[in-house]
Amino acid sequence: MTEFNENAAIPMDGPIEYDGSSQLLPEGDYYFTIQEMKREQCSSTEKMPPHINVKFRLKLTNGELTGHAWDNLRMYQKWIWKYADIAKCIGHTAAESTQIRVDWNKFVGAEGKVRVTLKDWRRNDGTVEKQYNFKYLLPVGDGNMEF
Repeated sequence: MTEFNENAAIPMDGPIEYDGSSQLLPEGDYYFTIQEMKREQCSSTEKMPPHINVKFRLKLTNGELTGHAWDNLRMYQKWIWKYADIAKCIGHTAAESTQIRVDWNKFVGAEGKVRVTLKDWRRNDGTVEKQYNFKYLLPVGDGNMEF
């Protein structure tokens, strides 16, 4: 069996074997860096009003393992708790503040610490898959994020 090399080139003109699976990182605490952000305008549905959805890509590492994952932030009142958690976690808002603000110009590149758990997500077709669940953690003391 060949050892996996994530930096190996992929040929453009030939079949490539891929089983469609990806390996999830185990549950635990990880440092993260926000690497990319996308904004999309969402229409209203039965469950949500029209809103902006901010999707962002995290690089996760715990010193031994590294991976990437996407999370999203729906910009309407029901999700204000997550907006506050992220703003405080990345240091854009003081931990004790009730005036919450994210500096979107400094969002990509922001760092923090997150607790990753796995949850079952049921698709509309009835199949179930594992997904990440993120809990953004506040810096402790002087902002040091040691495990």
